[in-house]
Amino acid sequence: MDAAPNQQRVDLVCVGFGPSGIAIAAAIEECVDEAHPTRLSSRFFEARTSSAWHPNFILAGSDINHHFLRDLATPRDPRSRFTFVNYLKAKGRLYDFGRLGRAPSRREWSDYVQWAAAQLAAYVSYDDAIGDVSPRFEGNELAEFTVGARSGRVSTTNVVVSVGAEPTIPAPFKALLGDRVFHTSEYERRVARLPQTVGSIVVIGAGQSAGEAIFDLRQRFPNASIAGIQRSSGFKLYDLSQFSNGVYCPPETDYFFGLPPERKAAAFAETLRTNYSGLDAEICSALYQQIYEDAVAQAPRITLLTRHAVSEVRRTQCGIDLSVREVNSDATDVITGEVVVLATGFHVNPLPGFLQNVHSLVRMNDCGQPVVNRDYSLALTRPSRARIYLNGLCEHSHGIGDGQSFSMVALRAEAIVKSVLGGSQVSEIQPVRSSAPRLVSL
Repeated sequence: MDAAPNQQRVDLVCVGFGPSGIAIAAAIEECVDEAHPTRLSSRFFEARTSSAWHPNFILAGSDINHHFLRDLATPRDPRSRFTFVNYLKAKGRLYDFGRLGRAPSRREWSDYVQWAAAQLAAYVSYDDAIGDVSPRFEGNELAEFTVGARSGRVSTTNVVVSVGAEPTIPAPFKALLGDRVFHTSEYERRVARLPQTVGSIVVIGAGQSAGEAIFDLRQRFPNASIAGIQRSSGFKLYDLSQFSNGVYCPPETDYFFGLPPERKAAAFAETLRTNYSGLDAEICSALYQQIYEDAVAQAPRITLLTRHAVSEVRRTQCGIDLSVREVNSDATDVITGEVVVLATGFHVNPLPGFLQNVHSLVRMNDCGQPVVNRDYSLALTRPSRARIYLNGLCEHSHGIGDGQSFSMVALRAEAIVKSVLGGSQVSEIQPVRSSAPRLVSL
């Protein structure tokens, strides 16, 4: 079907204006040189009302776990006006931060993300969710996409999907979500509504958000007992060593992308502890000391129920009953809490629902995952001069640096924008069998 005569046409549509989308807009703003003298026309759509970064889980004293130079722009161009250092200069805190001696707090990092978004506000339409992306063909060739947003329809030859990760909600809890059962992505908003008289809280999970939630709840609710339920043997530290952190450097992306498909799952699993299912040393120490001091005072308030899995959940007059099973012995028990906090992490959906009209055009691998080219474009089953890029949704193809981390945000944005500017038809890029990277860089 042909596009409507009055339908807006742009070179690029980006769905999502969180950090990955903001980095794309910054790259468009600055990736104009003699080879590409004309700026791309673009539209960015954000379903939320702002670009706030994890606004409901910015706890006092919490900081980021990556180097501040891995921001929205520095790896692409340290001279960019969208760098964290330029943000500090603009805020008058450059020297003060230099004396701080630690990573930026999450509050400051969130403010930085919103500061960058504000400078690029002309690019984005907020509170403007995407409903569908529909293909248009000329003969057998995919010619363009029509993107249906709340504000209207736009046609383009390049769609960039920058929707980020979605909260993981275990099946037993889905029917009970609300003010008393909620994910940490809604933490501040939900916790603020709880009465100070809450007597029992259950936290599900064994990662950073679980540890921080338990510690924070212990301070906020002086009369509450807190139970942490974990499938594992207990909290474990992140692997944050300088050597392990090499998996977030550019050579790793080439290395991981070049691996045979059958080797990628094992290679990815080996990197998991650098970013998932762990605590940093600071919160680990603080939480352990708090539990210890409570024991000294003979007033224990935190109980960690390790090696237990939740099998069933039901609401009762007394609160929420959780049937739990010891994972090795199969012994069962029932834990009751007035409130349940799901610190169960996030997951990515590389083909979100608004792409349902193009699912049949996407090549899939033997694991049911979309095949992605090195430039982050999807490999398609039909000849095409239109492309879909996955921005931050390619851990399965490009490695852990492409997931829930800032490390590759700026360089990935540069790669996508340069690919769009190149404008040539993209066939599937064959992986190069590269050797493992030997040098660790910033």
